[in-house]
Amino acid sequence: MPNFSINESSEDSFVLTSSEPWHLSTSNYIVLNKATSVTVFTAAQYSGVEFWALNYDNASLFLSNRGFRGYPLTKNGETGLGFVNLQAGQWWIGATYSGSLSQGQTIKGFDEVSYVTADGKPPVTNVPMAVSGNAGAWQSKGFVITGNPTLYIETECSGGVFTIMSDSQLNDFKASSANGYAGSGYSYTYALGGQSGGPTAELEGRLVLSPGNWHLVWINDSGDWAGGAGNISAFGTVGTVAGGSIPTPTPPAAPTGLDLAANDDSGRSSGDNLTKNASALTISGFGKKGSSVTLFDDRNGNGQFDSGESLGTVSITASTGAWSRDVTLATGVHIVRAVQKNGTSTSTASDALMITVDTSAPSAPSLPDLDADDDSGSSSSDNSTSMTRGLNFSGTGEVSATVTLFTDTNKNRKRESSEKVWATMTVDDGGWWRTNDLALAIGAYSLCALQTDAAGNVSGGSSILALSIAKTAKHTTLSHDDMLLTLGG
Repeated sequence: MPNFSINESSEDSFVLTSSEPWHLSTSNYIVLNKATSVTVFTAAQYSGVEFWALNYDNASLFLSNRGFRGYPLTKNGETGLGFVNLQAGQWWIGATYSGSLSQGQTIKGFDEVSYVTADGKPPVTNVPMAVSGNAGAWQSKGFVITGNPTLYIETECSGGVFTIMSDSQLNDFKASSANGYAGSGYSYTYALGGQSGGPTAELEGRLVLSPGNWHLVWINDSGDWAGGAGNISAFGTVGTVAGGSIPTPTPPAAPTGLDLAANDDSGRSSGDNLTKNASALTISGFGKKGSSVTLFDDRNGNGQFDSGESLGTVSITASTGAWSRDVTLATGVHIVRAVQKNGTSTSTASDALMITVDTSAPSAPSLPDLDADDDSGSSSSDNSTSMTRGLNFSGTGEVSATVTLFTDTNKNRKRESSEKVWATMTVDDGGWWRTNDLALAIGAYSLCALQTDAAGNVSGGSSILALSIAKTAKHTTLSHDDMLLTLGG
């Protein structure tokens, strides 16, 4: 006797409608670690329903009502067991209706998947039988057993009982039930399900029958209308059926060349991916025409597209494969990646594009201060000088920020395009900035400083430095003799 095992998955009842004449349960699937003979028990209210075994990619295509490839499990409208050899992987069962359903019309269906292994061999005999009828009805279907096979039995019914009878047992039953089933007292070899007409008559398991003619017989002793299906299969010692393989869509390549648009990169260079903007940030890249690209913020840094990380999706229509998408990012550092999807196949994630968003403007720098050595007025801090060259100013600011010293003509502490810029400096690691020998003409100046951080955020202006540059009157010194000569005439 060959080894034989059954591992049943969950059952799935469904209803096909005119708006959705297909069905696939995302929770009812099997996972195979190796190539395995699988049996799928299927039942439908009407003919025209077809059942399919679908791998991951084709199940996704099936759900989106697009072209799919699958293993057919039953003939058109057949109720019973379908056998197929499936490769290792994850598999779902889908049902479609080949006809056209009118508005409001429905079809009930049922499927159940089991792993059936008998030394990896398919059934020699497969006998499905659909049953239905009022109380007293009965149906039978014959099959022949040769050799010493392992039998697999599956029955599903809303009422009644399945039996297995020999030729003589069936003949005796028919003779005593010429006008329909009238009661108990008949002979059988196996009774499958409760003879009291319980709500279901279900059995899965292994049977042993001697060679000869046998019959799968359903008897409705429940007292009401009932329906269902039964199936018996014999596993023999024949060669395995070549199951083949379903073509699986090849996952597309990951998108390439992710880049933040130069106009949105407000940092010191157009390629430092540092920006003061949080919205309408344009990210571009390359993929394959006809695919779609989804940008995502890889918050946990695992290099995978996880739930809640999407920044948006764009379809690639350009023949070059170029694409772009505007996104919104919060303040902080972001690991932006993209995946490409073609049908139901999704690529791995792209290389990371690191983007830093800084929307906070720095505070204003300190009041510019004229060097004491350059302040030639009545004190070294009155900001009055007669010097017009080699003037130096200094102050404090944010480390690495760029400080702009300008004439604030209207004293609003903002630089207008018409206002003269005298110098731009970088704040050193100590927080100081300093000009280098400026030249200013004689006159009065309102000097102001502002600073720009690395992301391009501009501060408000500093306090105003009122600077006065005036030419000092020339003094003549007379000698003692000159003074006597002048006085003496």
